[in-house]
Amino acid sequence: MSVDEILEREIAFVGTPAQVAEQIDRVRRIPGVTEFSMIANFGGIEHETVMRNVELFGRRVIPALN
Repeated sequence: MSVDEILEREIAFVGTPAQVAEQIDRVRRIPGVTEFSMIANFGGIEHETVMRNVELFGRRVIPALN
């Protein structure tokens, strides 16, 4: 799959914390969807970037979903 196909099918969420929260909220409303996995370490991303993404997810995305 191309990156465009992955984003179009909402297999991966990319954007600001607010955009990611919106994307997750849209998908979690689909009947039968009860969980998802976060993969922050992929494609050779530097450790500091991975940790920053995890921090942003915890501080800004999760609260926006509650």
